[in-house]
Amino acid sequence: MIYTPLRNLLAITAWCACSWLGGVATDAIAEVVIVAHRGASHDAPENTLAGFKLAWEFQADAIEGDFYLTRDQQIVCIHDDTTERVARLNLPVSQSTLAELQQLDVGSWKDERFADQRIPTLSEVLAVVPCEKRIFIEIKCGPEIVPFLAEALQRSRITTKQTVLISFKPEVISAAKSAIPDCKAYLLIGFEKARRSNTWSPTCEEVIQTATNVNADGVDLAGNLEVVDQDFIARCRQAGLSLHVWTIDDPRDAKQFQQLGVDSITTNRPDALRRILFSPSKERALDQIPAPVAVPQVAPHAAVP
Repeated sequence: MIYTPLRNLLAITAWCACSWLGGVATDAIAEVVIVAHRGASHDAPENTLAGFKLAWEFQADAIEGDFYLTRDQQIVCIHDDTTERVARLNLPVSQSTLAELQQLDVGSWKDERFADQRIPTLSEVLAVVPCEKRIFIEIKCGPEIVPFLAEALQRSRITTKQTVLISFKPEVISAAKSAIPDCKAYLLIGFEKARRSNTWSPTCEEVIQTATNVNADGVDLAGNLEVVDQDFIARCRQAGLSLHVWTIDDPRDAKQFQQLGVDSITTNRPDALRRILFSPSKERALDQIPAPVAVPQVAPHAAVP
């Protein structure tokens, strides 16, 4: 077969457009991936179908949601282990059935326009993920969810290349990689600063060791620029780990992480970050970012994935 220059160009363009889904890193696709934290949670109620659909309207590259196992072994999307914060009724998720949980209004706390929103199942969330997009599935409970998660993913139309599993718990990452080896799995890491020594923990070495011990493909770090600097990122790269940060709503911080070369940025404001990160004029884009708007009740946690 003879390849003309035009044919070669088209082939390269098509490959570059989709290769990030397979985890390929090239200069042509060096743009950071924008992950909508619990959906477009600045503008819609977190972890709802309305929030996830809005994230796609805002051109997010991926959505992130939190998942628990119910008493009747259904996987549901909610951040806390009880419903109190988002439903004004305190039901423990792991001790409730899907039917009980889906009776609750989990949208009105944000705005009465979302009064029809219910706690979605994993399958319902997967069904609204476009074929060219990704989903970051944060496992909030323990490894007991993994067999049910594997079954749900197998039943869905979602490919393993579209799916990223994340957790703060090393044992969950280990179980996930054993059961679903083709899915990327990232270890979530938060940082704490010791008052006396003025040092941050865990250290970069500890992060790398823990992640590699459980076969994680990458680390998803609290976006602290005091800790996650060029050296930290370089050492993670040398260890074969991809590098991701959460939860970044400040456009200046986002721009700095983009310049440091992180693979993805998780944010409550995917529309605003897209404008700043991909605007030809940094100053103009910064001026276009609206100030945060106060919302009723309790806003989504800013510092917790």
